[in-house]
Amino acid sequence: MGGLTMDRAEMLLHYLRGVRLRWSGFRPGRVDCANFAGGWYKLTGGRDVRAALAIEYKSLDEGKRLLRARGYADLAELAASLMPEVSPAEARLGDIAALQAEDDLALGIIGGPQIHVLTLSGPSAVSLCQAVRVFRP
Repeated sequence: MGGLTMDRAEMLLHYLRGVRLRWSGFRPGRVDCANFAGGWYKLTGGRDVRAALAIEYKSLDEGKRLLRARGYADLAELAASLMPEVSPAEARLGDIAALQAEDDLALGIIGGPQIHVLTLSGPSAVSLCQAVRVFRP
C-alpha cells in the first residue's frame, strides 16, 4: 500500500483550518493576503515566492512599493508570472483569485462558490463573483 494522499479539497480544508488556528491578527509582511495565497501556492507544489523575491515589509504600502520595484504592478501581475490564468467562469476549488479590495487588488483562495480571504478581523469569505482574475496553482 502506498502513502496516504489528500485531494485538493482536503488540502484546502487543512490549510484554512491551520490559518484560523494560528490567527493572531492581520500583520502586513507576515499575515496578509499575499502570504495567505503564497502559502497555498507553495503547499500545492509551487515555490516559496516570498523567499524567492526576498521582500520584507512592515506595511502594505511598503510591500506594494517593493513589489513595483521588482517589476510587478500589483499582486495579480505577480500571480500571473507564476501560474496560468484562467477565466473566472472556469475557476475551480483551490485556484487563487485576485479581487478588488477598496482601491487595490487582494488575493484569496477559491473554495467553491466563495473566495477565502483574510480581513483585518480575521479569515472570512466573499462571493466568487468578486474575482476579477483567477490563477491555477
